[in-house]
Amino acid sequence: MSLAKRFVFIVSVVLLAAFITADAPFYAQNTHHAQIGKQMMMASASATQNGITVMTYNIHHGRDMSGRDNLDSIVQEIRLSGAQIIALQEVDRYMPRSGFKDQVKYIADQLSMYYAYGKTIDILSIEYGNAVISAFPILKRENIILPGSSIEPRALLKTEIAVGNDIYNVWATHLGLLREDRFKQIDAINAALAQESKPTILLGDFNNICSSDEISDISDRLKDVAALLGKGDAGTYAYGDNAPNVRIDYIWVTDDILPVEYHVNLLGLSDHASVVAKLLLNGKKNF
Repeated sequence: MSLAKRFVFIVSVVLLAAFITADAPFYAQNTHHAQIGKQMMMASASATQNGITVMTYNIHHGRDMSGRDNLDSIVQEIRLSGAQIIALQEVDRYMPRSGFKDQVKYIADQLSMYYAYGKTIDILSIEYGNAVISAFPILKRENIILPGSSIEPRALLKTEIAVGNDIYNVWATHLGLLREDRFKQIDAINAALAQESKPTILLGDFNNICSSDEISDISDRLKDVAALLGKGDAGTYAYGDNAPNVRIDYIWVTDDILPVEYHVNLLGLSDHASVVAKLLLNGKKNF
C-alpha cells in the first residue's frame, strides 16, 4: 500500500471511530453516579440559598494566542473560578487541529458536570460550535441556527437547567463577524426570548462593543450584567493588541435575576478572557 493510500486509510478509520463513538448532544456524567448525584443535589441546594456563579468563555478551540494546546489549563481556570454554569464558544469535536478530541465532553468529564452541545459546523462528524456545561441537571436543549450570509453559520444554544426547585433558561451564542448578520441574529434572539417566561441568562461572544447599533437592539427584557455593576469598561477581547482591550463577551439576565458580582479573568489562555458573574436567583439575597 502506498504512503498516500495508508494516510487516507488511517484518516478514514479515525473519522469512522469518531462518528461511531460520538455521544448524545447532552448527557449526565456516567461515572461515579452516586457521588456525582450527591454533589449536584448539594450544589442545587446551595444555589437556592446563595445564588450561582456563571461564566462565558470563548476558548479558541483550546489553544492560546501562540497556537499552543492549553485545554487542561482552561479546565483548571474554570474549576478555580467556581463557575457552576459555563457557556463556551469555539468548541471543537473530533477536529484534526485539536487532536480529534471531543472538547466539551473532556471538559465536562474533568469537572464532573453535565453538558449540552450545539454545533454550527458539521463535516463528516467533525464539529464546531457552542456548549453549556452545568453543575445542575440540564433538562432540555435546543440548537437554533441563526440567520446570516457568512460562510461560518452561527447558532443559539438554548438549555433548560434545574436549580433547586426552579428552572432557568440558559442560552449560549456566538454572533457573526458581519454587522448586517448580527442585526438579523439579534432579531432572532429577541424573537426567541419573547416566547419565554422563565428566568433567563444569555451568555456569549457578540463580536461587537455594547455601544454599537446592533448590540443596542438587544431586547429590553435583558440587562447587561457588566453595565449594571459598573464594569462596562473591562475589556474581554484582545483587538489588535496582546491583552483584552474591548468588551465583546457578555452576560445578560432578565429582571428576575439579580447580579451581585462581575469580573474578567485576564489569564491569556485564549484571545478572549473568561467573564464571570455571581447571580442571585429570584432576587433574594441570603449571603
